[in-house]
Amino acid sequence: MRRLTGDYKAAAASQARALQLYHDLDNQLGQATALNALGAVERIAGNYPEAAARQVLALQLYHDVGDRLGEANALNALGTVQRLTWDYKAAAASQARALQLYHDLGYLLGEANALDDLGLTQRAAGDYLAAATSQARALQLHREIGDRLGEAETLNSMGELLLAASSTTTASCDRRACVILPSWPARLGHAGCRG
Repeated sequence: MRRLTGDYKAAAASQARALQLYHDLDNQLGQATALNALGAVERIAGNYPEAAARQVLALQLYHDVGDRLGEANALNALGTVQRLTWDYKAAAASQARALQLYHDLGYLLGEANALDDLGLTQRAAGDYLAAATSQARALQLHREIGDRLGEAETLNSMGELLLAASSTTTASCDRRACVILPSWPARLGHAGCRG
């Protein structure tokens, strides 16, 4: 509740307290969950190094206890932090690993979210075609499972992608053809040139 109401300092304190209690109980799964949640609070608050460190620890603990869903969640969260700190290669690798775990587990919601997040990373790295492909698949999965919030978030991501694509596209026209450089906007529905 504290995180959702924007009280990140109090949210971090609560998660840190939960982490300590799980540590005292020698409950590794609880520690991983608290670390993952604490990492999310740190990320939202803009404390990226702390967020990344929490996600890496959570990932290791989830791995140690054999919680593959937890691993996928921590990987996807780590990928978001990596994207926000401009480490696009690492972010894409983390999100691709999360995507594979979600797929292997048959967890379509996780798969859809990871695809949308991977699309954000691909867009940030300038690979608009890959981003469009990832987000189109994310949208399809959100619709298949009836996740209206995920559908809305992915549609927003796709709109941001189209905006980024339109602001960086060079179009030229002649009598024979309209050539768009690079060629990916045609796939995104970009008209290229007018009249």
